[in-house]
Amino acid sequence: MNRLLTCIAMLLMVAPLSAQSEMELKSADQKKLGKQIGEWVESTIEGDSAAASEALMDLDKAMTSVEKKLKGRSCLSLVADWSHVMSSGRKYATSGKNVDGNPIKKGAIIDVDLSGWGTASIHIPAKYNPKKVMYPLIMLACDTPAASIEALPAVVKDGAVIVAPHIENLTLEKLMAPDGQRLFLVPLGLASRDYRIDRAKVFLVAEGERGIEFASRYAALLPHFYAGLATVAGSCGEFKGKANLGMIQSGEHVDLAAASEWCMGAEARNPYPESFEIELTEPWNGRAYWVQALKFDSPDAVPDDKVARMKVSVDRGTNTITIDGEFVYQVKLFLNDVIVDLDKPIRVIRNGAEYTYQASRSIGTLLDGFSKTLDDTIYPSTIRSVDIPIVEGNGSGQ
Repeated sequence: MNRLLTCIAMLLMVAPLSAQSEMELKSADQKKLGKQIGEWVESTIEGDSAAASEALMDLDKAMTSVEKKLKGRSCLSLVADWSHVMSSGRKYATSGKNVDGNPIKKGAIIDVDLSGWGTASIHIPAKYNPKKVMYPLIMLACDTPAASIEALPAVVKDGAVIVAPHIENLTLEKLMAPDGQRLFLVPLGLASRDYRIDRAKVFLVAEGERGIEFASRYAALLPHFYAGLATVAGSCGEFKGKANLGMIQSGEHVDLAAASEWCMGAEARNPYPESFEIELTEPWNGRAYWVQALKFDSPDAVPDDKVARMKVSVDRGTNTITIDGEFVYQVKLFLNDVIVDLDKPIRVIRNGAEYTYQASRSIGTLLDGFSKTLDDTIYPSTIRSVDIPIVEGNGSGQ
């Protein structure tokens, strides 16, 4: 498997606001930036470092040209425009084979090998047209992938990319181990690489007891990945971190048709929420939206009735980010001009302690994040390390 997809799979093993919600650049300027982004992505996927470097130099020239029209504003502050540019500039195959040699067939169910990590069934619309359409992605968790895809309503098969990892041999004990991680996460990376999907409209649809339990746990673990969870005639049991399901749209439906059709009409995710609270239950994942917990206690290091958690909020009017953490000791922040004004100093209050940070924007930072996830969330700035002071009585496993 190529290096870029490997990065996608391994990323998680480390680790609506009003500002700029509408695009501002003219179509010609978006295309100018998108052309270079597309060339950079394709050369990166193909492992052509020389072509990737040349595309970056051309992108820098295109950005300079665009910024001359912005009267002193950084074009990297235009979050909505960049989200569009990251997708629109790429070229997507509509037939033939992808870079791993797997076939691309419109209107058909194909099984793809996950490079030794399992198998997934994939279906793309018969009239799939990535030049004009960004497609919702439905990730189907069930024991009969091909049969369940075949049973989906025409409106779903014609309007969405459908991916169903083969989970029939996966157990709950191995769900969060490397085998389970890759079986659930690699298909999302494959779909993001090979098809023009809308990462703001990725939905989990779960059928059967095992499918519902597995999908619910991943939705709770990675709420920033999914716009919603639809279960068929059932719901999951209790588990640590289940409270995180309240962060995404979810519902129980009478059958698979109703569940999948609900996804087609559901709202897109909000990738940059102004407030959220997350329980951290797996040592290999501390990410939630635009905050990555770098140091936190695993469930076996805290009292039985506790769990590591973060409560995060932002007040863009005062450019203040507030983080209250329990059993969380260090975080990384991914920032853009929807979350805060990057031209101004940022106040960061952690468990009551305050400090001020002046951020800077970088195309390198933006592209580094994109290359690891192929998600069109836009983060041209980071605060690499923010310590969370321990508050007496507020929990510490150290």
